[in-house]
Amino acid sequence: IYFKITMLRPISYNLDYYWMRTSRPQPSLKDRSDYFIAQEQHMPANRYSWWHFTAYIFYMTLYIAGPIVSFNAFVSQVYSPQKTYTLRDLTKAMIKILVVMLGLNIFLHYIYYYAFNEHDMWKKFRGYDVAITGYIVLNFMYVKFL
Repeated sequence: IYFKITMLRPISYNLDYYWMRTSRPQPSLKDRSDYFIAQEQHMPANRYSWWHFTAYIFYMTLYIAGPIVSFNAFVSQVYSPQKTYTLRDLTKAMIKILVVMLGLNIFLHYIYYYAFNEHDMWKKFRGYDVAITGYIVLNFMYVKFL
């Protein structure tokens, strides 16, 4: 994971920038996938900026669960509008995320399940209490890492 962040992404940015500056001939894009076209087409020179570079380096999805994407493909996806979700769908999703985060903060403020492990209080519980506590802690961890 750290190698991808520290080395492979800057190399991808620099190679794409170099190929754009030297006017490297582009391969034939006929009958190619959209990703291949986005990857091989040179971007305008103003898109090889510091802000695009830092956005590419620190884009969370790519280094947590995503594949390595070339800089050209990343920037072309940034500038192409998404057509899958409507504004209403995005608003509903944002409200849902905010409600979950508010619930998580309220849960953490009033219920101290993480303290049971720190002070070995769970050793004094009966089997049913340990099961319920474990279930609640698992649900908390699920919501925490959503």
